[in-house]
Amino acid sequence: MEAAAISVDYSCHYVESTQSYHNDRLRARNVWCINVDTSLVAEAAELFERADLRSCHARLDVTKKSSREEVQCRSGERFFAHHAGWHSDVAWISADDQPTHDTFHSLFERMGLAGKFGPIVGDAGGGVHLYSAFFVVRTTCSKTDMHVDYENEVETRALTLMTPLYTEYSEVEDFQLVYLDDEAKLRRYRYELGEAIVFGAGFTHSTEPGTATAFESRQAEAAEAEVAMEETSVVAGTDSDRWLRLPSRTRRRAHAYLCFTFGSDLDEHWALISRTVDGQQSRQISRPAQPNRGQSLSLSTLGLRIEAGTADEHLNTPYASMRASTGADEPQQRTGQSRSQRRYPRGMLK
Repeated sequence: MEAAAISVDYSCHYVESTQSYHNDRLRARNVWCINVDTSLVAEAAELFERADLRSCHARLDVTKKSSREEVQCRSGERFFAHHAGWHSDVAWISADDQPTHDTFHSLFERMGLAGKFGPIVGDAGGGVHLYSAFFVVRTTCSKTDMHVDYENEVETRALTLMTPLYTEYSEVEDFQLVYLDDEAKLRRYRYELGEAIVFGAGFTHSTEPGTATAFESRQAEAAEAEVAMEETSVVAGTDSDRWLRLPSRTRRRAHAYLCFTFGSDLDEHWALISRTVDGQQSRQISRPAQPNRGQSLSLSTLGLRIEAGTADEHLNTPYASMRASTGADEPQQRTGQSRSQRRYPRGMLK
């Protein structure tokens, strides 16, 4: 286990007493920072732009408790976009048919993630399975929503990876990722192109409050024309006049991240893992323990509810009543939050 941790991230080591991994640089447990091939990230970014998923995100009605859209792209891919509450306009735009999922799985394989994290997932002979793949997209966050992705019992049998599609996100002072360190201090992780953050159970985190940078005015005009559900009349005047009449979300260049959830391919662990993965993000997921380690998609619990017309009856998930915030926007401030107060486990909101 020690060798596995070091081979992935030299800052990490296994702590026998807690049966978890510790990252000395981040001062937190069950979290790794790894290099990713920027040419593969560029492939993901090209897919994001080719499928016009910025416009898809802008069409979601973030004033509602839940907003969803199934997307058929001109280039053939299918996505499912979903926004559900919290103090952010975050949306998950997930692969929604087999060919699209296979495209993401190809990226996953070529990044070598199964080889890197197989020993950390820790199932001898069980393999590593990609459960879901999507883009996390957002333009603003007004308040932290501290949460963990997985229950403690999951340990590192399931992991989440996030990596930014573009370099400019690290140039924004705020709007990064904040997390609680070993001493319950709020710290900031800055996203960098070519680096992914990967975490398992016990890593408490949130999107940092902030906003994406604004488009140039002429770009904003183009964005206006693309967002049919946020129609704004074009009035006479300067470019600046037209820009200021746009909805604020349309005027900002959404931050987009490639995200994978992956882990044990053994069915015996799925009941706990599924409480996160089979939640409120994707209409379809790839469940583990398929013949020949297959990657076939099937409807998630959310997908089945959508088919039955009951999805909106289940918006109050078990962790929704435990929403809590540190009340702080600065990364070094302490929080008095107890573990029982945090949103736990999360709905994969970053």
